[in-house]
Amino acid sequence: MYNLKAILIGVALGLYVSVPAYALQSFPNQPLSLSSVVSPNVILLVDNSGSMANIIQPESVASSNYSAVAYRYGNSYAIASLTDGNISLSQIGADGCSTGYKALWAINTAKNQVQERRCYKFPDPLGEGKTRYTGKYLAYIYNVFNGSSNNLLLEPDSRVPKTYRMAVAKESAKEIAASNRSMRIGLATFNKPSSSDPGPGGSILRDIKDLTVTAGVSQSQADQNFNNLVSSIDGLAAEANTPLAETYYEVTRYFRGLSRFQGLGTGDYVSPVQYRCQRNFGVVVTDGLPTHDRSFPTNDPHRDNSEVTGSNNLPDWDGLKTAFGEPFSDGYAPESGSANGEGDTLYLDDIAKFAFDIDLKSAGEDSAGKSYNDLSFQKQNIRTYTIGFTVDNQMLLDAAKYGAGEYYTASDASSLSSALNSALQSIRQQISSASAIASNSTRIQNDTLIYQARYNTTDWTGEVIAYDVHEDGTVGEIVWRTSSEGKIPEPDSRKIFTFNGSVGKAFTWGNLTSEQKASLNNSENSLKWLRGSNISGMRVRNEILGDIVNSDPIFVGQQNNGYIVPNTDVANEPADTYWSYVTDKKGLTPLVIVGANDGMVHAFNGGTGKEEFAYVPASLFKNRTTSPGATPGLSALTEPDYPHHFYADGSFGLGDVYIGSAWKTYMAGGLGAGGRGVFALNVTDRENFSEDDVLWEITAPDATATTNNGSSDWNEMGHVFGEPIIARTQNDDWVTLFPNGYASNTGKAALYVVNASNGSLIKKIVVSDPDNSSLNNGLSAITAFFDSNRRITYVYAGDILGNLWKFDLASDKENSWKSQLLFKARKDGVRQPITGKVRVAAHPSGGNIVVFGTGKFLETSDKTDYSVQSLYGIWDQNKNTPVSASDLVQQTISEKTYEGKQYRIVSNNTVDWKNKSGWYVDLKVGNSTAGERVVNAAQTGGDRVLFTTFTPLSDPCLSGGESWTMALNIYTGGSLDYSAFDLNNDRYFNHADMLTCDGGQCYASGFKLEDGTLKSPGTLFSDGFDSLYNSDLSGGVEQFEASGTGSKPGRMSWRQIR
Repeated sequence: MYNLKAILIGVALGLYVSVPAYALQSFPNQPLSLSSVVSPNVILLVDNSGSMANIIQPESVASSNYSAVAYRYGNSYAIASLTDGNISLSQIGADGCSTGYKALWAINTAKNQVQERRCYKFPDPLGEGKTRYTGKYLAYIYNVFNGSSNNLLLEPDSRVPKTYRMAVAKESAKEIAASNRSMRIGLATFNKPSSSDPGPGGSILRDIKDLTVTAGVSQSQADQNFNNLVSSIDGLAAEANTPLAETYYEVTRYFRGLSRFQGLGTGDYVSPVQYRCQRNFGVVVTDGLPTHDRSFPTNDPHRDNSEVTGSNNLPDWDGLKTAFGEPFSDGYAPESGSANGEGDTLYLDDIAKFAFDIDLKSAGEDSAGKSYNDLSFQKQNIRTYTIGFTVDNQMLLDAAKYGAGEYYTASDASSLSSALNSALQSIRQQISSASAIASNSTRIQNDTLIYQARYNTTDWTGEVIAYDVHEDGTVGEIVWRTSSEGKIPEPDSRKIFTFNGSVGKAFTWGNLTSEQKASLNNSENSLKWLRGSNISGMRVRNEILGDIVNSDPIFVGQQNNGYIVPNTDVANEPADTYWSYVTDKKGLTPLVIVGANDGMVHAFNGGTGKEEFAYVPASLFKNRTTSPGATPGLSALTEPDYPHHFYADGSFGLGDVYIGSAWKTYMAGGLGAGGRGVFALNVTDRENFSEDDVLWEITAPDATATTNNGSSDWNEMGHVFGEPIIARTQNDDWVTLFPNGYASNTGKAALYVVNASNGSLIKKIVVSDPDNSSLNNGLSAITAFFDSNRRITYVYAGDILGNLWKFDLASDKENSWKSQLLFKARKDGVRQPITGKVRVAAHPSGGNIVVFGTGKFLETSDKTDYSVQSLYGIWDQNKNTPVSASDLVQQTISEKTYEGKQYRIVSNNTVDWKNKSGWYVDLKVGNSTAGERVVNAAQTGGDRVLFTTFTPLSDPCLSGGESWTMALNIYTGGSLDYSAFDLNNDRYFNHADMLTCDGGQCYASGFKLEDGTLKSPGTLFSDGFDSLYNSDLSGGVEQFEASGTGSKPGRMSWRQIR
């Protein structure tokens, strides 16, 4: 019999939340700490041909079928062709209309003359009559706007757009650049025609540059790069022909670092490709077919296509040509013999294929000093995305197809922004899948067993293993593993449950709603596969259990929530009944509960490893397409070519409640990167869990809800990463509290308080960014502070925009609950995201001290974010004004090496609490900007606070990172006045462990871990000491021991267990 008293060693891999000042954009589909990717290079090729001066037309114009109209052009009348050409307003005569009006005429074809003049005041956003209209649109205007008045005002009419294509394209391009500063973005466009060459190709108008802080790029440099890009976009004018393929070919020379062919400027190009693993993309926005687009060199170093006959295969790279006069999307088919007319040459798809087929960097070393011919990343190429703006043609579709990208169409500002967003969202999805995969683990420990969750990247399966633990803390033999035969019951025997929108149900075909069945492609075989059956034509698994990556397992044992208070009633029930309940727990089956990316939350018997039951969150059934890292529904798991997505990926909270005249144990959890939902289960009767124990589930609406059915209450719900808290309020209501998480419909941060039994909303407290920015926000993991009767008084949390919040729940009146800004974490004006859970301790002078670190490790761009992050201690004095940075005392870090190991020394500057309100430590040594950050919760005890930091490896093509464990004085942020680490390995920490520092000797305040970790250490308590365990990224455990109070010297050592 094992005495199971569990601790948590956090997930070794984590999706945590830092772009310096920019909101969350995308979750990668695979574990971020495994991904070997850097910020992608994106070149925007924006059409600046004359047709981009065209007015934006209503969508109904395209399907209209009106006869052509005429207009006065000089001394005669001209017919506005329905199919060819564009007409500037300056070309349309007034023909007797009032000043500022233009005349359109119907055509009497029988008499070959004009009739029924109508006068219009056209929108002219370009001014001076430069705005252009198509003949089809003029015919539409004449027939739709046909009132009795001789002078028809189109300008104020809401049915008539007031802007033109280039203005829309520029605004959309700037919007995309602003919302995707984690990408490296540049700009290309067509060259203006000259007297000798009407279509002289195109140029790189703005080199691809970093738009956010990264290695060697400061915030001011990033801002300057962004401003330069925006300035270049603003400078675009509709003044060229349309040499699409020529310009895109010039783009390939830029990426290869070759000489300029037609591009303006001097000297050879400097390739923007920095790393062997870097992805490169071209996004082409055009409103028509090419013109003057057939000049290509004969000496390109990549000119020969081995798949096609001939020695020079440019520009017809794919060798496909279409006969003259036939519908075609490829090659050369002049109608008039000039080959320069609209659509006479169609080579964009060839050049897109060329850009994808060739190796941009076939020699040399990347910025990390590694060969571009690294076997893991053998070819650097360009993927092409195309957007037909007010046009839809086969050439653009083929260019995206052959260029391994995607094709979109757009007709106005809204759809163009949507298309560009979709293209860049697809790019973000792709870059996260370029990974160098390695195994890793997640651990939960107690004083006798260690539970380790593993996953296999070859088929994305997983297992949980239980190890015996010796008295000295070393790992013993395997006690059980879920991959052993019989641990996962036969498919039909498994106790699996779900939620149908109202109540819990067994996970069987007959119990699913019609919507749930539809999400499984109306295939019962899909459900059978999910339950564990092998189905022909579906994905083959070696194990039934899916991979466990970011879900922190919880141990359900004999937890005591502290409701044993003398002379205190708990909801009119004597407190001694809680003691009886805790005592009775000892005889219950212990559980280890963990979420897996097979779409289920699994509950395993802690003693035997057998699956007791599983729960399928209803939120996971259908496709989730409205949030970062859009994830397909459960049916995708069955697909033979399944790549990997996150499903049941969240963390769980556990709490005892007194409801229905009895004590019970509830569990609640979110879905992390897997979805936007929260659920709750009753895990009191662990061996007999049934559908009645599914308490509730809340799913965020797909889009912002404004209905009166209550769904709008959940518009703020995003991806919840922090574990919920189950507790009671001042009015003795039992509640579940959880942060709203990231990527909600509204982009705000909020705290949710719901009824613990049924999930009904009690209170939603939404906070606003104090800087009034439009950046998307979200509340991170929450921490509760209780009074002496174990009732919640305050909740503390940070948000992704770097704000620290206090939620005051000290009243027994819900309407009095409120939020208060405590502090804005900023470094040189740059936001510092707070994504780990904050910790709270009583301050000796009253109030609380709130300690936390800043940083984010959630999306791909975070791997190369080198902005300075910090550790903070903020004194909450129950004042109404937030603490400012000037109210804090700074501590600094230096480093020393002792017997081959690296240690840190932190300064010990005095904090005068009469004049100051806290402290901070920048995570840098000197002027270094290595990207060190904190993405987990600190550990507190006595006068000590323990932080674990993480720094991604300097070679962004490699996975993993480095970590430091930092032990500081919680009240000053400075060094402790005793030894925190056993430097001489005598298993004591005392003066013999001191380092030689400037001016004498000092105690070490931190040591570098053997391997990086993303999680806080787990803790065991024994003989008055804290034994702490760090789970590292290579699957090992680094163990060290400290005084249980952290307030006096004692035994402390550390060792690594493999």
